[in-house]
Amino acid sequence: MSLEGKKVCIVSYAKYMEEKKFGKIIDSYDKVVRVNNGVNIPDKKHFGSKTDIFSANFFGGKNGVIIKTWNYLNKTNEKVTIFEVIQRLNIKDILINNKNSPSTEPIFRAKKSGLNVLVDPSINSRLPITTGMQAIIQLLYLKPKELMIIGFDFTMNLHKDYEEFYKMFRKAERVESRLNKTYDECPDIKHSTIFEKYLLKKLWQQYKLNVDPFLLKILKNFDITGLDDKVLEIANINKKFIDLYNNNVVNLIETGKVK
Repeated sequence: MSLEGKKVCIVSYAKYMEEKKFGKIIDSYDKVVRVNNGVNIPDKKHFGSKTDIFSANFFGGKNGVIIKTWNYLNKTNEKVTIFEVIQRLNIKDILINNKNSPSTEPIFRAKKSGLNVLVDPSINSRLPITTGMQAIIQLLYLKPKELMIIGFDFTMNLHKDYEEFYKMFRKAERVESRLNKTYDECPDIKHSTIFEKYLLKKLWQQYKLNVDPFLLKILKNFDITGLDDKVLEIANINKKFIDLYNNNVVNLIETGKVK
């Protein structure tokens, strides 16, 4: 699949979306991409209602939260898989953001469920970045005419609905401690807000990406001077990530081309 000629909006679930009324703007795009449990958030005025592409890693605890939230909102208690939930939400196209062992399982199960996997997850699946950031990089490989980014603030400062669901289905004390810290301040979270802001600022500059006003302020105020030579260390990337980063992400940033 290609997104050439399409205007695409990718939506995350930052807390600032509670007051911005982005819904109509989001739904006006040709294709709307949602990340993780954002697909379940019922706040249509601020969050929009349209979903064409769903992005997740399809591993781990987030799957359970997405399934339980879907059951909660639909007043049911079905034993369903994450792929069945996506089908019932009338979504056909997905981005898989992880390629753990066994490496082909999510792709095989997704295709068996009739879902279209748009991009090979090996592009960036081993990088220590969030699902949303991985999805942005994958979308660039699909060459959209325009990419709008809404609802990203690079912290665990979640939209109120997502936060509510997350606390309902996970241990509240542990979740609360994570919500109160940025990734860089919390050593038990592998992601780095510095690395993500660095990546997005470089991509924003290279591709002239559109971003919402809150994110625009973050990117304009984020100084990347001196980070080019230090970014691997800052991101805590060990040797197994280096080839992936150099071969895929740096190619995007430095050449403006996708393979």
